[in-house]
Amino acid sequence: MIGQSIRKILKRTFDRIRNEKLKQNLLQAIHFWIASLITGLIAVFYSGIFIAGLVSLLVDKHSLYDHLKVQCMQDLNHEI
Repeated sequence: MIGQSIRKILKRTFDRIRNEKLKQNLLQAIHFWIASLITGLIAVFYSGIFIAGLVSLLVDKHSLYDHLKVQCMQDLNHEI
C-alpha cells in the first residue's frame, strides 16, 4: 500500500527525466546509495550498543569497586 504509492511517485518522477544518460547513471548509483544508507544505520546501531555496553561496564566496575572498598573497611575494623 504505502510501498506501492511511493513506487508510483518515484516512477513518475523518474519517467519525467528526459536525459537518458542521467537515467542510466541514477539506476547504477541507487544500489550504492542504498548500501551506504544500510551501512550507516548499522554503524550507528553498533556504536549505540558499544556505548551502552561501555557505560554498563563502567557502572558495574564502579559498584564493584565500592563494594570491595566497603568490604576492606569492614575487614580492617574487625582486625583492630
